Amino acid sequence: MVLRQLTKEEAKEEIDKIIQEFKKKLTLDGKSRVFENQQRLASEFIIDESDPEDLTRDFLIDKILFDILKLELNAKNIHFRAFKELRKVDYALKINDKKILLEAKPINADLFDKSSDSAVNQIKGIFRLAEVKENYEFGVASDGLQWAFIDKNSNVVNTLNIFTDFEKIREINKFSKK
Repeated sequence: MVLRQLTKEEAKEEIDKIIQEFKKKLTLDGKSRVFENQQRLASEFIIDESDPEDLTRDFLIDKILFDILKLELNAKNIHFRAFKELRKVDYALKINDKKILLEAKPINADLFDKSSDSAVNQIKGIFRLAEVKENYEFGVASDGLQWAFIDKNSNVVNTLNIFTDFEKIREINKFSKK
């Protein structure tokens, strides 16, 4: 079965709807801080004070990945053994016959933070493992609004914004080697 791809206008409308629904989960102050002042989403900005990363994944990233981009989920919270520790990423996805990894963070998180816990560094770290390099085409670090694409050699090949670069994000399969 071939799924009909949304037109550019339909995709923009769907993203706008997702963002509006997401905003309903935030306090008035939270909406202002997150969407006007670009502060990192925090529990106190959420009406039910839930985990910011979980909220971002469940109500923003999942909807973009599965409802708009129509990607196939292989696994959530996938773990890889690295020496004596376990490394985790939030999603293993399938695009056609290619597998990719995605690490999610709360809205407005610094994806490029210098810490080992930053989304980009988590993807880069996981691609140091032979098993990952062999089985996955590339990685993505995202807060739902910003999308950073990282190749197997830990190079950031593109950083895109959901509002201004959605068409490029939609072509996610082009970030893998043919």
